[in-house]
Amino acid sequence: MTKFIFIIAILPIQLFCKVVPDSLLTIDLQHKNITKLPSNLNYGTLSSLHIGYNPIKSLPVELVSAKNLRTLSVNFDRQFNIETSIGIIKQLKLESLSINNSNLMYLPLEIGDIKGLKNLSLSNNFIKEIPEYVFVNSNFINLNLSGNFIQKIPKEIITQINLKSIDISKNPCINDPISYSNLYVLNKLTQLDVRGAMELPQNLWNLKSLEKLDISEGTFLKLNLPLDANKNNLIQFTAEDCDLLDFGTLLPLLSSSSIKEITLGGKSFEGFSNASLSNNLEILILNGENLNHFSFSRNFPKLQELVLNFNTINCQADLLNTLSKCSNLKTINLNNCNLTHLTSQFSNFKNLENLYLVGNKLNSITELIKLKNLITLDVSLCGLKNEDIEKLKKELPTTNVICNSTTNKLPLPNAVVKTENFTISPSEPQSILTENGTIITIPKNSLVYENGKPVKDPVTINFTPYYSLPDIATSGINMNYQYGETNAPFTSAGMFNINAKANGENVELKKGAEIKIAFKSNDKEQSYNYYAYDSLKQNWTAIGKDTITKVKIAKQEDTTKINNNATVGTKMPLMPQPKMYFVYHKIKLTWDLDDKKRLSGEFSISTNRSSSKIENDTTKNDNYYSELKYLTNLRWKIDAEKSSAIINEFFKDNGLFSSTKEKRLFKLKPRYYESSTRTDKNVEFDLIADKENDNFIFKFYNEIDTVCFNAYPKVQNRNTDRAQKSIKKMFFEYDAVAKDRKVLTAYRKGKFLAAYQKFKLSLSIARAEALLNQESQIAKLLNEKVNTNSFDVTRILSLQGFGIYNCDRTILIENPLVFTPNFYNEKGKKLQKISFKVIDTKENVVVSYYDIQKIKVSKNSIITFIYTGYSGNKTTVFVGKLNTFELSTKNGIIDLQLSPIDSNLSLGDLNAYITSTY
Repeated sequence: MTKFIFIIAILPIQLFCKVVPDSLLTIDLQHKNITKLPSNLNYGTLSSLHIGYNPIKSLPVELVSAKNLRTLSVNFDRQFNIETSIGIIKQLKLESLSINNSNLMYLPLEIGDIKGLKNLSLSNNFIKEIPEYVFVNSNFINLNLSGNFIQKIPKEIITQINLKSIDISKNPCINDPISYSNLYVLNKLTQLDVRGAMELPQNLWNLKSLEKLDISEGTFLKLNLPLDANKNNLIQFTAEDCDLLDFGTLLPLLSSSSIKEITLGGKSFEGFSNASLSNNLEILILNGENLNHFSFSRNFPKLQELVLNFNTINCQADLLNTLSKCSNLKTINLNNCNLTHLTSQFSNFKNLENLYLVGNKLNSITELIKLKNLITLDVSLCGLKNEDIEKLKKELPTTNVICNSTTNKLPLPNAVVKTENFTISPSEPQSILTENGTIITIPKNSLVYENGKPVKDPVTINFTPYYSLPDIATSGINMNYQYGETNAPFTSAGMFNINAKANGENVELKKGAEIKIAFKSNDKEQSYNYYAYDSLKQNWTAIGKDTITKVKIAKQEDTTKINNNATVGTKMPLMPQPKMYFVYHKIKLTWDLDDKKRLSGEFSISTNRSSSKIENDTTKNDNYYSELKYLTNLRWKIDAEKSSAIINEFFKDNGLFSSTKEKRLFKLKPRYYESSTRTDKNVEFDLIADKENDNFIFKFYNEIDTVCFNAYPKVQNRNTDRAQKSIKKMFFEYDAVAKDRKVLTAYRKGKFLAAYQKFKLSLSIARAEALLNQESQIAKLLNEKVNTNSFDVTRILSLQGFGIYNCDRTILIENPLVFTPNFYNEKGKKLQKISFKVIDTKENVVVSYYDIQKIKVSKNSIITFIYTGYSGNKTTVFVGKLNTFELSTKNGIIDLQLSPIDSNLSLGDLNAYITSTY
């Protein structure tokens, strides 16, 4: 996630970035619709750079000068070409790299050459395999490869000894037991995400080091847990949207005393009856259709937060009885649970600080007033009267009482549709011509006050038209239409608000009178209907007969199949593998030390080759490590005088030698480079001839320590000259074989690199064709957007009153994308969903949502999210975009980062953002 943000405005870069301060260390240029980085950036001072959500094809060469750059994110950049940018990325000293949702078709091998890279995120791309080479030189701490097509996790992942978290969700490999067996040796691995699994192999539960596990969106029916399932180190367990799961099979796992946070949910989940969960539970989040059971066999003395997301709660007595025993409970979220009242037991929650009751039709506030310690109370969309809200604020003076509705306008004072005002005489027939050509005809003597008295004084007519998507989005008007049991959005050909006032009082239309409006529209289709909006009930009423038009969307071809078969016209080549670039060769050292402090004594080397077949091992017909035979048949004497100074440092730092006799097992890997003095962890053993002293310098490496010391072989010859000749002969034999191996290695590496370059070229061609096809689709989509400058259709309406009217038709999207969005701000903090709007440019609709809900959008569209966040009395508007052209997620969860927008944003700026592809 992005760490910081300094500037945000959805304008071209030249409009907001006149001068960039030299001292600026973090720059966020996301959502700016820029095609390249500005030339006036001081790359030398950069530490973090975020350029996602822009059509940037490649990184500039100047970025190489960013010697202090540690974090780079290029997310949601569908045009980003990794082939042309990987060379620049490789030269940076990055610690964190994120290229999510950016059409990556493979994982470049050069990623493994970025020595300091600790955090890598490549989620929601089209990567089919992880080259083993990527793990040879790398040292990852956090790895996110979710949402790709990875078939297997290579064995070489066991070298990632510092890996703490890995997300491999929604990849075929998560259903394979081998994927988990390769993770056993990673003792620091504490977080694993495997969302979207069809089945979970039982050996997953052998990962004893895990503290956080997420198995959400699984399609399995049950979990096959081991007998000791409650003996684990899990602190946080998540299993959301597991619609088919028998949650009873989870209980042995959930009773573990280590678990502090549990998140569960699915269509079939109805709660727990007399269940046993962890007595150290602090956070409990449950989701489902109906909560029918909420009782447990033990209390939760440490429970601080409870979130229930259910359509109905049918066990309020059990729920409140259980919660009344939770003395430390501080937060309760019961949004949209169809509650009509709160029982008297609520007053027992003396320590409750936050209570969320959004969407419940409450008929009383009696129990709420008793909660004097509340910090936040959200009663939005609860049907409370204004006097109830005022009473709550009065009785709870220290509480932030939130009461919003979906009709609230966005807090953007400059993004407001212009209202036209006309003054007329009510005693004469009037014909009003608006700026866009709409004609409003009002008959004489047809206007009255609310008490029915005729209006004689001049009347002000206010007319506000809404045409474009930003017009509608900022109007604050709910655009959802309730059709029977179906909630369908409007696709609009235009909407307007007309009202009248005289002497500061509202004016109404006399009963039986009609206002004729020749409304200028921008859509030539004749299939629209007319609706009137009830501001109090916040719903629409059809004027005349209403129909729902089903928008049929062609069934999308399986994305996996598209990418595996490369339907873009170029055959997808296979990733070449470097020959024999990784194989284990065990070397055992037996120490026999005379004096641990001086490191005097002797040691011997023994070695053996593994008999098991290793994939891509080209050494089965030749002894690739034949030079070792010259070293293993000798007893070696440590030169204490030359080695003791270095060894003493290791005595101080760690327990390198714990006893006078010790066995150490090293794993020898091949050397690709000619340097014999490499110090990275990829060479565990090396021998260098010290010709001047007629002995050798040994270097041994393992995961925690490195030792370099002088030694010489014990030659059974009392003649000094003969002994030296024997030593030299042995070295030259060893050196000759070692050089032959290096030549062979260089040859194989060169051959591999040539194949790899050819592979990248083929991938680049295939990707270019795919992008051209995608760009034509997007261009076609944007050309069909609402044209607010073209009003060539006149629609005749007869109104029986003032108010809000629209010319719309309701739609149901067949085969939609259905998912639950999780919103995060620019600092990576998860946003509490209060209210947000979803704008689907393909269907020309604006849909309002409240709290945590599944949303429905069309495929092959560009979706804009507008979110309103509340912090005390301060409101902030955030925006984000999602391109669904390749998105295959259905009935899942999508994490989206939103950026705050300038409160002075105009409608034109917002329209430019909504209609842009990024």
